[in-house]
Formats: sequence, C-alpha cells, structure tokens
Amino acid sequence: MKRFILLFSGIAVALCLGLIGLAWYGLEQWTRPKRRAHDKQPGDFNLPCEEVEFRSRKDGVRLRGWLIDPHPGPDGAGRRAVIFCHGHGGTCAPDLIYVPWFYERGVPVLMFDFRNHGLSEGTLTSMGFYERDDLLGAVDFMASRGYPQVGLFGFSMGAATAVATAPLSERIRCVVADSPFAQLRPTLARAIEQRGWPRWFALRLINLIFWMARIRLRCDLSEADPIRAVRRFDGRPLLIILGQHDEYIEPWQAQWLFETATDPKQLWLVPGVSHRDVDRFRPEEYRERVMGFFEKWLFAY
Repeated sequence: MKRFILLFSGIAVALCLGLIGLAWYGLEQWTRPKRRAHDKQPGDFNLPCEEVEFRSRKDGVRLRGWLIDPHPGPDGAGRRAVIFCHGHGGTCAPDLIYVPWFYERGVPVLMFDFRNHGLSEGTLTSMGFYERDDLLGAVDFMASRGYPQVGLFGFSMGAATAVATAPLSERIRCVVADSPFAQLRPTLARAIEQRGWPRWFALRLINLIFWMARIRLRCDLSEADPIRAVRRFDGRPLLIILGQHDEYIEPWQAQWLFETATDPKQLWLVPGVSHRDVDRFRPEEYRERVMGFFEKWLFAY
C-alpha cells in the first residue's frame, strides 16, 4: 500500500510538473515570439519613405518604422493619415503590399513594429495590453508631424489592438480590423487546439498560462480585450473582416464584436477562407471594401 501511494504521488507530481512545463513553453511562445527581420523594403514597391523612431506613450519603449508620405513637408500637414498595425510574431514589412493603394490616393501611411518585434525595442509581447500604448505613441507621433486625425488598418493581433485602442484617443477616426479576436483567452486556447490538444485540455491549460502571464506581464490582460472597447466606440466607424475557416479566431468572435459595436459598423465574413487570407482569395473585393471604407469615413472629411 505504501509503495502504491508513493507511486501515485510520483505520477501526480510528474504530471503537475509536465503541465507547468507545457504552460511555460506556451507562455514563452506567446510573450517572446522569435524576432523576424524585414523581408521587404518600401523601395521594393517604389515607395519613398522616411525611417522614423518614436516612443510608446507610457513606458517609453523605443519603436521604429517607416513613414510613407506622398506629400512630405508643410504642404501635406493637416490631412488624414493611416496607421498600419501588424500581427503577432511578424513585422510591418509584409503589409507593404497594401501601401500603394494609399500612396496612389495621396494618403500618408505610418508602419511600425510593435514592441518586441522587428526593429523595435522591448522584451515582452502582451498581444494588446501594452501594444495599445505603442499605438497611442504612433498616434502622438503622427500628430507631431501634422496629421491630427488618423484611421487604423490592423491585422490579427494588430487588428485587435487597433479596436482596443480606438476609444482611447479622439484622434482615431475609424478602424479596419482584418481578423481581430474579441477575447484573447479563447483565441489562445484555440491555438493550443490547433496543435493537436483536445479542447477540454486547451481550456484548462490556458487558465494556467494566463495566471503565469499575469505575473510576468504585471497586468490584467482581459482589460485590453476588444469586446470591451467596441462598446465605447462612440460613433467611430468599424469594418471587421474575417475568414469563416479561420484556424484561430472562430466566426462567433467577429459576430460578437459586430453586434456589440456602436454604429456605423460593417462585418464581412468570407466562407472557405483561413486566417488573414481574405485578401488573397478576394483581392479585388478586399481592396474595394477597404478603400471604400476609408474613402467614406476618413478621406472625405
């Protein structure tokens, strides 16, 4: 009997340690994604640019990016501009493919790397909480350059961050959110499922990961959930885009955001399309919807 108890205790301890180790691995993957170099440059698209540097609003983390302005200098000041917000684990570089749409229209674009990504400083990623301050720093920077009103164009983590940040600044006029989540917790649980774990296990593991993340990041991550922010949009227009076969963000999240958001708002759910692939499968309609949205709610004012 004593041997059985010792064996059972040993197995229980091993399982607990294994669970903690797995949760720690997940936390590392989430909060310390491997940095990627820029695989594209504005010059690849014949876009003139200014390399810029500014700081996150609260903690002063140094952020770097590109300002692509068709009309630099005082003659361009006072017009509207668009700020791009990239996804988790990436950089702003892949989103250069969209910039010519705005350049042709004469609209300045600011692209930058969030903290702990690309060329920017920082050691941890929160997928929204501290990235809101990064984005507010970008808004402040554009205001200092003569662009007091901006629209946001975000992708995945950047889309969620754009939604979460919009009510925090009167300078933000409208948001296009491509593949945003409504809540971070079920999104990360879904990512665990995609790695082959059963749903019941993913939901329990994510609770442990969030507990660890709260200690490491020193914040309540749920405070930055986009679903909280859309209730306070106060008339800011919102366009939500999502593929219905998104591996990480289930359609109910986009639907929930849409139903909770204040008017005016639009939801474009595309059947048969996976995460951030709507532009690849519907390129012409994607451009038409995105640019039509900004034409109506940002450029026309």
